Amino acid sequence: MADTIHVKNLEKYHPGYKDRTLTWAKLYFNIVQGDHDFEMIEDEVDKWRFVAMICLELQAKKPLPNNDTYFIRKGFDLKKRSMDLTIQMLQKFIIVNTGK
Repeated sequence: MADTIHVKNLEKYHPGYKDRTLTWAKLYFNIVQGDHDFEMIEDEVDKWRFVAMICLELQAKKPLPNNDTYFIRKGFDLKKRSMDLTIQMLQKFIIVNTGK
């Protein structure tokens, strides 16, 4: 099994319907301007990667592969900041499952 990344409490970002294709996620202002832990993330790249991870996991309906090639294909610029650093900064918001 490969390493995966799962967003904690993902259901709070889900619109709730299951009878059609998911086209949006619930991202309230308090996520980006009211959550103390989120505000303490210093690098804005990490903040917006977290928002992207929410959308990607909701759309995929499964945890994300922890794979640089996957994130590059999804538009993440790993030259600006490595995924390892982002994962460290987002440890309160995500769960990394290793294939071990």
